[in-house]
Amino acid sequence: MTNIKGRTRRLWTFILVFAIAFVVILSNNTVYYADAGASKVYVVSSASVRDNEISGGDFKTEGNVYAENSKAVFKNSKVARLVAKTRIKNLKGYGVKTLFYMSATFDFIELKNGGKAAFLFGLQKVNSAAGSEGSGEVAFTYDGESIGIEVNEYVPKDKNTVEVNDVPVDKKTVFVIDQYSMLPKNTSITLDMSVDVNGKIYATVSCEKLGYYNIKILDGVPLEIDPQGYVAFASLPAENNGDNEFSVYDMSVTAYAYDTVETVDSYKETFDSGSYNANMFYSQTTSSPIYPSKIAVEGKELVFRNVGQGYFTTREKFSNFELKFDIIDLYREGKKDSADNIVKLISNWFMIGFGVDNYNDPPSEHINATFLHFSGMPLDAPSNRSNHYSGEVIDTATGEVISGKVKDKYNLYNNGSVVDARYMSGDAGRFSLWNNDYIQDRTVNLKLTVEDGVITLEYKFKGDEDYVKQYEYDLGTMQTGYVRIYSYGDGSGSVDEYTGVLNMTIDNFEITNLDNDAVKLVKVRPIFKSNVQPKTSDYLYTTVPDASDLLSNKLKSK
Repeated sequence: MTNIKGRTRRLWTFILVFAIAFVVILSNNTVYYADAGASKVYVVSSASVRDNEISGGDFKTEGNVYAENSKAVFKNSKVARLVAKTRIKNLKGYGVKTLFYMSATFDFIELKNGGKAAFLFGLQKVNSAAGSEGSGEVAFTYDGESIGIEVNEYVPKDKNTVEVNDVPVDKKTVFVIDQYSMLPKNTSITLDMSVDVNGKIYATVSCEKLGYYNIKILDGVPLEIDPQGYVAFASLPAENNGDNEFSVYDMSVTAYAYDTVETVDSYKETFDSGSYNANMFYSQTTSSPIYPSKIAVEGKELVFRNVGQGYFTTREKFSNFELKFDIIDLYREGKKDSADNIVKLISNWFMIGFGVDNYNDPPSEHINATFLHFSGMPLDAPSNRSNHYSGEVIDTATGEVISGKVKDKYNLYNNGSVVDARYMSGDAGRFSLWNNDYIQDRTVNLKLTVEDGVITLEYKFKGDEDYVKQYEYDLGTMQTGYVRIYSYGDGSGSVDEYTGVLNMTIDNFEITNLDNDAVKLVKVRPIFKSNVQPKTSDYLYTTVPDASDLLSNKLKSK
């Protein structure tokens, strides 16, 4: 009779699971994602458990847990935990919407009856035990037949005390997912969850073995506890009932940090005075193989002329910001004299850097920062003049396209490595800074926004109302630092058609602080100080030597 009841229960559960999965697939419901905020902090990442090592910098290990094939294995231990060492903070006052987001796959070998495989959150200390006051857990449980899921929070006793057999109990079950009681004992389950800054929890589960994905189990259920704190993965066996055995892999826990610096709210340099404000900006350049090589204000515009290595930078640090400037001219064609000597070089490329450590670092020094690299011509083309990245064949001295089509190329560098590279179309309706037929004599307004770890590049022509988005990339963690237009081309050697220099004229360089208003630190705009050094006047010598000045008259014989 018992077996018949068990089979009936499992049959109805299977039907319920299938129905839920079908509804979810139709409605395309997924876990709540919220990436608003500041820089992402990777509390746990793919590098935290790699090969057969657990990162001691990321985790504190307790009990018998070890790494094997990039999985954290929990085996033969009464209590075992991996506690992330980074404390998660609530940044609601900074405009951040999500407290943290996590994802992990649990691979169950055996859960003993009454045992738990859990993700713990809201731990007030690194060594806080599971079930400590103010903490919460999402736990996979085993009842002797199959795996279930429950979400619990442990409310402080003075806030929500109930009496169970005259014993104060502070455990509060948020939700029990009994419809998943058909989950087989030996299976893999992926848990995706997030908690927002208002203490609401969202979660989905996926089980490839049963063929369902992203089934929503929690959709903004409010918690009573304060969920900020430390997180952990844990094995919690039942008393006197044997040890659990499972592994956890593809772990990721992401939180946020917000770095504010005291800086000007907004500053626009028009160069109308024939110079720039040396209290706000700084420039540096080295010579290149072609003369003249300089960064200077000419008329009412800033000119980069044959700059091999050099930059124009802010003297203020920024974290979230918007940068605008006008590109008046960009050399897209080279020029040779009657003797076939190169007298004008194409502007091969330039970069916009941010998160730079020091405003006055030498141009040749490697900088631990982020750079968005703009390239229109192959800088390292082989001798056959073929751009091996795209098959284009271009004369970089004259701009002649021998075959193929010129395209803007964007490379995003972070800490010395390329994290994203793509070509942009030069067709009508899309900006190509090196498409002379498209740009013609028009001024291009460029806007670069770095906000909440997302980099966005937009263009428009002067006089147009709306910017057109050309590039976007979510880098996640952003460094606070100086912002600069940067060139790092050829600093020496002879002039040839592959010499890399920057030839560009800009105007209306404007930078705006986009830090959240609730925490923005604004300083007074510095007074104007011209970057032009005054010419030293000639010194007029009015005296003439006389006999007493002569050395011979100062020598006395004995």
